[in-house]
Amino acid sequence: MAERIPGAQVTSEQGRFGALDLLRGVAAVMVMFLHANDHYAGLFSPQSGYLAVDLFFLLSGFVIANAYDSRFNAGWHPLEFVKVRLIRLYPLYFLAILMGALKLLIQFRVGVSPPSMVDAGMDIGFGLFMLPSPSTLGHRFDPPFPIDLAAWSLFFELIMNLAYAFAHKWLRPAVLLGVVALSGAALIIVILVHGSAEVGNYWRTLAFGIPRAMFPFFLGILINRTRVPMPRLGSLWALFLALALFVVLIVAPGSARPLWDIGLIFVFFPVLVVAGSAVAVKGAVERVSLFAGLTSYAMYVLHLPTMSIADSILKRLAPMWSKSPVFGPLFMALIVVACWAIDRFYDMPVRRWLSRRLRRAPKLSLG
Repeated sequence: MAERIPGAQVTSEQGRFGALDLLRGVAAVMVMFLHANDHYAGLFSPQSGYLAVDLFFLLSGFVIANAYDSRFNAGWHPLEFVKVRLIRLYPLYFLAILMGALKLLIQFRVGVSPPSMVDAGMDIGFGLFMLPSPSTLGHRFDPPFPIDLAAWSLFFELIMNLAYAFAHKWLRPAVLLGVVALSGAALIIVILVHGSAEVGNYWRTLAFGIPRAMFPFFLGILINRTRVPMPRLGSLWALFLALALFVVLIVAPGSARPLWDIGLIFVFFPVLVVAGSAVAVKGAVERVSLFAGLTSYAMYVLHLPTMSIADSILKRLAPMWSKSPVFGPLFMALIVVACWAIDRFYDMPVRRWLSRRLRRAPKLSLG
């Protein structure tokens, strides 16, 4: 949970940035639609939906700094932070790996483009340790995380988290500003050369994922540490910001793609986060925001394995279903509901259990 700080407006009981939760939920849905549009009829394709990942990195840096800076300043050990982050990220990720393994079993059973047993074993083995699998190196289709394609961003999320934890005592204002400036310059070069910010999700662009993750993550930390008290914004602002995010992620800028991506990552998303942190959500908007925040991670990490399992079954048993204009929206709605249930009845109980075990574990020596 986010700690209260001057100038930040959060929901009354959860200690959360309600508007930022809503933005995270909208971004997760847009990523789902971006991937599902190629598989199912009746859906729209957010042409800039992949930039939601850049917003995720920015939000992560902002919220993590808000929640943990004070603990590190009080002498918290970096490994304690690593435990906390793994408890937050791994249970749902582990479920995604299990679902990916189930998809492979279905593929072997029905004969729908199954990989070799060796490749499948590498994909699962490396995936369990949140590491990229070498099975796809040199292939035309070369995702580093073939079990769950979206896991590439979690890989870089963990790298940024580790960098934050172990370098925290050196991340003074001048150093942090230098990290943001240098990684930002590198990211601009990558976008201009590559033609877009969509890098890091394949082996051939994996190295470019470092500046793509580093710049927004550490910019989020910088924004959190340098904010000044802002006027209180009402709940309608949360809806306005969510609508603005929805609109910009739909846009297909054509030949202006590099400048569009730079504008969103370097200007629009930071403004969105600063404004969202000043919104105090109440009533129905607060409930919707909390739902969006609680389900967003599950939606992001589980939607591709879910669609892969559905595709493997549909191709064999009901190939025409995916072409129905009703199936796509219905399937997306079912994924959202399922993610809410998984968060409530699996992820939260597992994290509570792991957290209790963590509290009972011997404290790490700070020497």
